[in-house]
Amino acid sequence: MIAVKGLDDLLGILGPGRFQIIVYLMLCLNYLSVNNNHVIMAFFGLALPHTCKTPDNATAAFPYLAVTNLTADACFLNLTYADGNGSVEDSQVACPGGWDYDKGAAGPLGISEWTISSEWNLICDSRKLTGLATTIYFTGVMFGGVVCGTLADKFGRKPVMTVCFYLQIAICISISFSQSYLMFVILRFILGFILQGLQSCTYILIMELFLPKHRSVVGTVIECFWAFGNMWVALLAFLFRDWRYIQLAISLPGVLTITYFWFIPESVRWLVINRKLGDAQKLVERTVAFNRINMSSSSIHDTIAVVAGNVADKQVEKPSVFLMLKTRELRRRALSMFYVWFSASFVYYGLLLGIGTLSGNKYLNYFICACIEMLAYVVAIYVISRFGRVKPLVVCFFTAGTSCILSVTLPAYIGDFDTRDVKMLFAFLGRCGVAGCFSVIFMYTSELFPTNIRTVALGACTFWARLGGVVAPQINLLDTSTGMKGAPSVAFGCIALIAAVVSAFLPETLNRNLPDTVEEAERLQFHTDGAMCNRSHELDTLMSEKTIQLVATKETLLNLYNEDTEPKTAET
Repeated sequence: MIAVKGLDDLLGILGPGRFQIIVYLMLCLNYLSVNNNHVIMAFFGLALPHTCKTPDNATAAFPYLAVTNLTADACFLNLTYADGNGSVEDSQVACPGGWDYDKGAAGPLGISEWTISSEWNLICDSRKLTGLATTIYFTGVMFGGVVCGTLADKFGRKPVMTVCFYLQIAICISISFSQSYLMFVILRFILGFILQGLQSCTYILIMELFLPKHRSVVGTVIECFWAFGNMWVALLAFLFRDWRYIQLAISLPGVLTITYFWFIPESVRWLVINRKLGDAQKLVERTVAFNRINMSSSSIHDTIAVVAGNVADKQVEKPSVFLMLKTRELRRRALSMFYVWFSASFVYYGLLLGIGTLSGNKYLNYFICACIEMLAYVVAIYVISRFGRVKPLVVCFFTAGTSCILSVTLPAYIGDFDTRDVKMLFAFLGRCGVAGCFSVIFMYTSELFPTNIRTVALGACTFWARLGGVVAPQINLLDTSTGMKGAPSVAFGCIALIAAVVSAFLPETLNRNLPDTVEEAERLQFHTDGAMCNRSHELDTLMSEKTIQLVATKETLLNLYNEDTEPKTAET
């Protein structure tokens, strides 16, 4: 039998091989559906150029006024009329006949631009309803993370992920046939709830599929699929223009992958922790056969028995969100991560939803931002493998915060130099910085908390992240409500800078095994850099081996003692 002590040793025997790589790529595809629906309001919510409809007959439209002149602007009809005393009066009337929308030139497929704002007249005094639709969606996401995370820790990652996957396809398609604003926001709320369950379960399955030394790469590469999803959305929006066609198009990835879930396995770590050893053995046998590893069925059975025995010796408590707050160290860690997640999401979606306000072609701007985001994720693959989690997280938040503030506080001109391009560059750099934060925090969260509450912890953190998504659309309205055009970006920048400070006090997890118990998770507080993590890991391994040797020596001495005393007892 191959010598193993824990779950990470078992994972080391199994791969990574062909089986893990195929499963990983399949799971990454889930991020396309999640991304597309999270960000699509950047296009759905845009207001097309519009003017009030002018009545053909002003006298018939305003029979009690002697109208002498009538003009229209975006939100009002401007009336000039004579009162009963012959005096000329001016007045404004909120568009009684609706609006005319300028759809612009048709796209490459001959489809003209049409958004939910033009569909249901979410403009002028009703503009806030566009932001409300996004807020309602992320409220669903917020609660979905907590509920689905708890279910996944209790019933398994795969069952919850599978249900969420198939439900989101049906709802995505249904949204494109919405007949009213109310129907649209209700379906989007349900979709947000389900998609967060899909995303959380997908990420945890990936983290539990690989060893610590591989998690930096796989945890960051999946974020590249997120960036590709942003590129895909920009392309679809450019091609289809009409929000209903775009909604159907973003449902396509889910439809194309509808049959692959028979291949996706449950987490072997979850199966062993929850004493489902028969299912764990079947999964290991399947993995061994697929990866062509020379390991007999009896050896697999014995190996799992040893691993399960070692896990059983640990005090693994039942999954609960309250377990995150059980000890002082876990409370501090949880509260810090709640704020980090809130800040990352708050800044990310605030900048994303405001991208339509940037000068230039909105489709090209969005695509450029997606490319910058992809670059940030690719660079992060090296950075977080080399420098750990904490330092890159601090740098990314600091970059995002300073860039957001500088993008709106720089004067329009410095001498004769026009700073518009520089301010645009800072806006893109802010997006790059906050994208780098997301390349770290998903993986980092899964490393900070033990197996039995890992999905709960990720769900609780995404709850606060989506609270950031709930608030961000409302912050984007500050420019009109306060008259300060740069107010939203300054708010985003300040929140990000505070997050940089909070992140600096979190423990490092580079090259550390995933903790299975609260006690193991708490040990992370003593490790502040990658080198110390490695030395501590070696020390833990050495101490475990010495402990096993001491136990074996003790048992041997007891056996010798018993053998020595039994005959004397008989003679007596």
